[in-house]
Amino acid sequence: MGPIDKQAGTIKLQGKEKVRIFYITAQTKVHRDGKPAKLEELVIGQWIGGYARPDANGRPTLSTLNLEVVQKAPGSPSTNAPAKPRAK
Repeated sequence: MGPIDKQAGTIKLQGKEKVRIFYITAQTKVHRDGKPAKLEELVIGQWIGGYARPDANGRPTLSTLNLEVVQKAPGSPSTNAPAKPRAK
């Protein structure tokens, strides 16, 4: 099973300490650039974001999946990283 398993409905993301698995359901809303998209548009290495919550079995299930159009450079800070303090 690779990072994206469309048949099983999972996405694996390598974290700093472990691999995290997120589940996709028919209710998962997929967007690209704020417009509806399809899961088939997701490719390995693409930056993604979204919102997950536990399902009835406690599995992290995606309610929304956002596909990034503009890819970030490796090692670039996350868009939701805290801002750095300004020099005085």
